Amino acid sequence: MDELNFRKVSEEEFNAGDFLCVFSPNENARCFAFLSLNEVCFKLSWESDLLEPVIVHVKDSIYAIGIDLHFSLIDFKDCRIVKKFDLDFFLVDIEVVAGYLIIITELSAIKIYIDENYIKDFIAFPDTYVEHAIKEGVIEIQCSDNESLLIK
Repeated sequence: MDELNFRKVSEEEFNAGDFLCVFSPNENARCFAFLSLNEVCFKLSWESDLLEPVIVHVKDSIYAIGIDLHFSLIDFKDCRIVKKFDLDFFLVDIEVVAGYLIIITELSAIKIYIDENYIKDFIAFPDTYVEHAIKEGVIEIQCSDNESLLIK
């Protein structure tokens, strides 16, 4: 399998890059990067200089990317954005479990069926996310109120 290359760039280099933009740049963007696989390249920008994007291989040439309040599925083979939407809460992590893509935010999770790329479920947390663990295809979310929930 080929290696995905993530490279931070200056705003000037970002603006000069003639690549499909994963997240639309805005006036608050302070970080810029190119994401490439083989000869295909995408560009992305985000606001928080304290965080790096979460990038997860989903299947074949498809990758999930999230940062701040933004999420995208991109296909390097076809050089296209498969799915793109804003999140209601800040991204924490992205996991691939049992045929589903799980987008974990501070207060919820979104479950996407990988083969069809449609949102299967939206799970609200009882309180703020603290940590998660994966055991036998099930994600256990621990929240700050000592409650936990399972995503199957």
